[in-house]
Amino acid sequence: MSKIMIVVEGLDDLYFLAALLRGNFPTQQELEKHIPKKDKEKEEEKGNDVEKKMKTIIKLPNSSLALLNADGKDGLGDFKTTFPLLLEEGFKFLFVFDADGNADQARQNIKKQLEIEKSSYDIFLFPDDENSGDLESLLLRIAKPEKIQSVQDCHEKFHTCLKAINEEKFGNLESDKRKKTVYSYVLQHTSKNKATRRDLWNGDLWDFENEALKPLREFLIQNLGSNDSGY
Repeated sequence: MSKIMIVVEGLDDLYFLAALLRGNFPTQQELEKHIPKKDKEKEEEKGNDVEKKMKTIIKLPNSSLALLNADGKDGLGDFKTTFPLLLEEGFKFLFVFDADGNADQARQNIKKQLEIEKSSYDIFLFPDDENSGDLESLLLRIAKPEKIQSVQDCHEKFHTCLKAINEEKFGNLESDKRKKTVYSYVLQHTSKNKATRRDLWNGDLWDFENEALKPLREFLIQNLGSNDSGY
């Protein structure tokens, strides 16, 4: 069986895919040993020390899958020499990034950072591999409507108010609104005063059978097969 490394743009994406692929988190110990505990450590991880970054690989138990956080949409350049070595070990790469404002541009940005054959990788862009958006765009689609509606209404009113104050400064905050809506939604349904990434994947908050996941589900099945993809 070929080995697959899923490369993501950030830690939230990594947690999301880990939850989606296995229906829950890997163990707390497996995840937390890869997450910097202090801001200083976090800054160190953002350097060009590829060896440190490679330590953020998470291997899913009983699987040929591994997940790697590239630490940003422009972070793949740090792995130019590492990816070919992993290819020699039999890895294929799946890059799962945000489409942001333009899916074609996001795809080209990934390709220009790589120096490996196209046949050795595939790309999926949140939310649906076609339209602009990000992970949060997809999360808002699979959130349970009866639980998130009140939070969405609050943020919609807040951002409408900001745009009325200054359209030029506050008119282009859709990404920020999505992120804050998702965080508020999770926080609303946790007993703590601060939401963590582990709280983000509370199974009661998300509909993992939602049709909005169909493009991602088909991408995973195509590249991983039905067993490793969890479908």
